[in-house]
Amino acid sequence: MGGILRGEKRGVGLDPVEASAARALVHGREQAKGARGMAAGAYSIEVRPSAKQALGKLDPALQREVGALIDGLADDPRPTGAKPLKGKLRGMHRVKFGPRSSHRLLYVVEDQAKRVTIAAVGKRGDVYKQRRTARLKGRGK
Repeated sequence: MGGILRGEKRGVGLDPVEASAARALVHGREQAKGARGMAAGAYSIEVRPSAKQALGKLDPALQREVGALIDGLADDPRPTGAKPLKGKLRGMHRVKFGPRSSHRLLYVVEDQAKRVTIAAVGKRGDVYKQRRTARLKGRGK
């Protein structure tokens, strides 16, 4: 989890706003909307514990990339390139990131509550298996 903070100390070049968003994401806190100057209609971001743990295991460069991605979801929960999922994962969306789009960010958009819940982060094959298993366990099957 300290990868982002270590990256800042090495002078990777995060500006203070990006650094704040990344720290908040890694530590599971929602950033204050007023500090970013976001529109009043922006969505809040919630990160599930399993996604937070997976995020902490990512390489620092990928942490920065996914941090920026998640920050963008607050303003636009369905950005270009986001895809609604089908089948057992219906109701979720995915966004690709990482080298050669090797990683996925899975999330749920709740328009009524103006909330985006980050459900899973990880390598392409692993993240779908993880979510499928979690969904089945939640149904008691």
